[in-house]
Amino acid sequence: MRTRYDVYFNGLGLQDIGQEVIVKDIRHKAPKLTAKTSTRPNGGLWLMRQARESVSVAVRFELHTASIARREELMQQVRGWAVGEGWLTTSDKPGKRLRCVCSALPAVDSALKWTGEGEITFTAYDVPYWQSESPAVARITAATQQGSTTIAPVGDAPEAPLEAEITAFGGTLGLVTLKTDTSAVTISSIALAKGNTLFITHDERGRLSIKIDGVPLLMKRTAESSDDLTVPGNRASTITITADTACTAVFRCFGRWA
Repeated sequence: MRTRYDVYFNGLGLQDIGQEVIVKDIRHKAPKLTAKTSTRPNGGLWLMRQARESVSVAVRFELHTASIARREELMQQVRGWAVGEGWLTTSDKPGKRLRCVCSALPAVDSALKWTGEGEITFTAYDVPYWQSESPAVARITAATQQGSTTIAPVGDAPEAPLEAEITAFGGTLGLVTLKTDTSAVTISSIALAKGNTLFITHDERGRLSIKIDGVPLLMKRTAESSDDLTVPGNRASTITITADTACTAVFRCFGRWA
């Protein structure tokens, strides 16, 4: 029997563990939401904040072998494949990936039931969105102290993280501000030599990172800056850069799906 889906975790396929492993179904569960409320004097609740907490995917499979020993061997391999943290991709969501952990390991009710189903659950906590595998890219190629460009990420989430590579061109850069429709970040008191590059990225857990030559500079972000550098996730928008010396910039944005 041919597997219905292809499922990869950190680049390794579940269906590739053995020809007896048949991926039967993938269930994309509704995102888990939490709400912070306060009591209204005359009854009811004030909604203070709503947050997206996590999103989960359940993968169902069968082990098509009548050998109890072989079933146990395959099940151990499947569990080993699923353990840990990494990128999940599935054939029903081409071009998308989910940074997640295995939150429930599989079990089969009876070793004697050779067509019994097992289920693995993966959950994304840090970034509870499916993300694009390839980024939208925008550039400011003409060296300038103030310039703008437009970027259009794919996806339908309200916001998506923006990354930047800023290269000093006119001299040593000490101050730079990036503004978008959803955020503004100013980085000050740095000494970016002509020809060197400032990297603004996000790690795999979605945390903002600012570095020059591998040296962390997140503390150089001013107090007035946004907590993160983002753009609207569902439309084209403008990015503006202002610096104290001429520079060029490359912007990347990995879209997200709500």
